[in-house]
Amino acid sequence: MTSSKKAFGQFVTVKRKAAGLTQAGLAERLFVTESAVSKWERGVSYPDISMVAPLAEHLGVSEGELIRASDDVVAARVDREARFYRRWRAGILWTTAISYAVALVTCLIVNLAVEQTLSWFWIVLASVGVAFSLTTLPLVVTERRVPTVVGAFLVSLLATFTVAWAMNGRGEWLPIAVGAVLLAVVVVLGPLALRHAPLPAPWSRHEVVIALALDTVALVAFLFVVMLATDQLDTWWSQTVPITALALVYPWVVALVVRYLPAPRLIRAAVIIGFSGIYTWLFQTAVGRILGESRQPVDLSRWRDPYINGNVSLLVLVACLAIAAVLVVVSAVQASRERRPAPAVDAHGMPGAS
Repeated sequence: MTSSKKAFGQFVTVKRKAAGLTQAGLAERLFVTESAVSKWERGVSYPDISMVAPLAEHLGVSEGELIRASDDVVAARVDREARFYRRWRAGILWTTAISYAVALVTCLIVNLAVEQTLSWFWIVLASVGVAFSLTTLPLVVTERRVPTVVGAFLVSLLATFTVAWAMNGRGEWLPIAVGAVLLAVVVVLGPLALRHAPLPAPWSRHEVVIALALDTVALVAFLFVVMLATDQLDTWWSQTVPITALALVYPWVVALVVRYLPAPRLIRAAVIIGFSGIYTWLFQTAVGRILGESRQPVDLSRWRDPYINGNVSLLVLVACLAIAAVLVVVSAVQASRERRPAPAVDAHGMPGAS
C-alpha cells in the first residue's frame, strides 16, 4: 500500500462520511460493488478514471481535489471571499438606496406640507447626489469607474453649490467655490490623468513640468476669479500677479532641479536646500516691497517685534546654506572614493606594488 493510495483512501472516507453516505450507499450511486469502495478507502486500489467525475460529484468535491486527495484551500478561500464581497456589495447597495429614497421622500413630503412648495428639498436632492456618487455609484459602475465617479461627484457638488447659492440671496461666493473645486481637480487629478493617459514620446519625459504648468494656469485663473468676484481687480497687476509669481518661483525651481539637473542626488539636495534658505530670506523682503511695507529689521540680540521674523529668516538662511555645504562635501568625498582605482593584487591574491 503506497502512501498516495492511503492518503486517497483517507480522503474518500472523510468526504463520504461528511456527505452522510455509507460504503453501500456510495457504491449504489456509482453502480459499483461495496467491495470496490472498501478497496478505495483502504488504499488497495484506485477507482477507474471514468469514475473520477461521478465520485467527486457525490463526495461534494472538485475533480482536482479528488485527484490530489486534498481540499483546494486557495480556491475555497477565493470562493468565500467572492461570496462575502457579493453579499457586502448587495448590502451596501440596498442599504444606501433605501436610505436615500427614504430621505428624499421624507424631505419632499415635509417641504410640501410646511411650505406648500419645493424649496430646500432641492438642496437635499443635490446633497444626496453627492453621497450617491461617492458610496453607491462606485459599486454600480464597472467600466471607466474613476472618471465616471469623479464626474458624477463634481456635477452633483456643483449642483449643490448652485442650488444653495440661488436659495440664499446669491452673492459672490459661488464663483469662488466653483473655482476652488476646479483648482483642486487640476492639482490632484492632473498628474494622475497624465500618468494614465501617456503623452506622445517627445512630451512623455516632461510630465512633471506639464503638470506644474497646468497647476500654475489653474491657480492664476482661480485668483482672477476671486479678485473679480470680490471687486479687487484694481490690485491685480500691482500686487496679486507679482506676489503669485514670487510664490510660484519655489515649486518651479525645485521641480526643474529634481527633474533636469544632471548631478548626483546629494548635489541636487544641496541646491534645493540652499535655494530654500535664500528664497525664504528674499521672499519676505520682496513681498514687503510690493505691498509698500518697510523691510523687516534683523538684530540677533533682540528677540521681540519687529525683529523676530527677520531674525528667524536669517537663521533659516544660515542653516540651509550650512546643510547645503555639508552635502556638497559629502558628495565630493563619495565621488573621490568611487574614482579611486582598486589596489593591484599578485597571483596569490595579496596586494602588490603598482
